[in-house]
Amino acid sequence: MYFQHDGVPPHFSRTVAAHLDRHFPQQWIGHGGCNAWPPRSPDLTPLGYCIWGWMDIVYRVKVQTREVLLERILDAAITIRTKCVEL
Repeated sequence: MYFQHDGVPPHFSRTVAAHLDRHFPQQWIGHGGCNAWPPRSPDLTPLGYCIWGWMDIVYRVKVQTREVLLERILDAAITIRTKCVEL
């Protein structure tokens, strides 16, 4: 399980980071955590954060055709499914 913390200044302090480190070691997303909050993404959900992190293989190389795009999306979905089974 991951805890998502957006790191908005009113919500963030060293005390909060220390608490999250104790209760969610290496498992929190946010400013100062082991998983940085992606820039310019205030409405990103934990699921979106995780899946789009794995989906980077889709756009790593520029897509030229619709067929290639669909093939890459399916490959990424298989990768995600495999990783989830391993967890």
